[in-house]
Amino acid sequence: MASQIDVEGFSDLSLKEKANTINAALLEPLEEYRLPTPLEFLPMEADITPEILRVSEQRVQKVLSRLNPGKACGPDRIPNWLLKEYSDAVAFPVTEILNASYSEQHLPRMWKLADVTPLPKKKSVKELKKDLRPISLTPCISKVAEGFIVDDYVKPAVMSIIDDSQYGAIPNSSTTMALISMLHNWSINTDGNGATITKN
Repeated sequence: MASQIDVEGFSDLSLKEKANTINAALLEPLEEYRLPTPLEFLPMEADITPEILRVSEQRVQKVLSRLNPGKACGPDRIPNWLLKEYSDAVAFPVTEILNASYSEQHLPRMWKLADVTPLPKKKSVKELKKDLRPISLTPCISKVAEGFIVDDYVKPAVMSIIDDSQYGAIPNSSTTMALISMLHNWSINTDGNGATITKN
C-alpha cells in the first residue's frame, strides 16, 4: 500500500513514522467527538431497578454457531471458526461474560480495541484523510454483545418511529410492497373525483 501513497515527504519516512502519520490522519476527524472529561454515572433512586439485558445460553450458542468462519479475528486473536466449531462448549462461559458485562454496564477493555487497516479508496492516494478508508476488526465476542443490544433495544426503538410508508431497509419488506402501496394510494386518490389512473 505504501507504493500507492503519493503524499509529499511520505516516502522519506521510516515505517514507524509512516504508520503514525496514517494513524494521525485517520484519527483527526474523530477528535471533535472526544469528551473533555469522562462521563459521570448519574445517581439512581434506590427503589428504581433498571432493565438490564440478560441473554440465554441457547441464544448465545445459536449466534456463535452461525458465525462466518472465514472472517478475520480482531486484536484478541480468537478466530470465528473456533467459536463456531466449539459453540456448544463455549456458549456457557461466553453467556456469563456477556451477562456480567451487561449487568455491570461495563465493556471489557479488550472489546474496545480494534485492528485498523487503512485501505485506499483510489489507486493513487494524494490526501491521507480523504483517500484512505479505515477498516476496523474488533473482537468477535464484542460484535456478538453488540448484536444482542441492537436486536433487543436499537431495532425496536427505530422500528417504532419509522413511517408506515417506509419500505427501504425494513425487515420483511420489498420494492414490490412499495409499488403496491404506491398504486393503492394513486387509486384511492383518484376514486370519485373524476380523475383516472391507467394501469398497463
